[in-house]
Amino acid sequence: MSHEEVCTPDSRGRSSHDPDHTFTYSTLLENAIFSFSLTTMARLSGLQREVLKLYRSCMRAVRTKPVENQEHWRLYVREEFGKHRKLPKKSFSVIEHLLRVGHRRYEMYSNPNIKDIH
Repeated sequence: MSHEEVCTPDSRGRSSHDPDHTFTYSTLLENAIFSFSLTTMARLSGLQREVLKLYRSCMRAVRTKPVENQEHWRLYVREEFGKHRKLPKKSFSVIEHLLRVGHRRYEMYSNPNIKDIH
């Protein structure tokens, strides 16, 4: 079959000859490229990477806490980051301030003597 020969994909992406629904291989390829470009994530800014790095560090630190308290910590971290989810990306000074506060809290709560947040 050449790339211009008419075929239709079934539910598993395999081609079958069905006269009712026809696509060319080039059309299928174009659709796959278009859908891939829609699903790829945009590049993150430096501040966004910093926030994500802090969030991941906090979530990793949760695993160092006692198992019975880990869910409390996980909820706390999500809640604290969620409070500022709607903050505009252009609020650089606010984001930088929150990052400094977040790093201080991370250092404080990483102390092995602190077992639970609630």
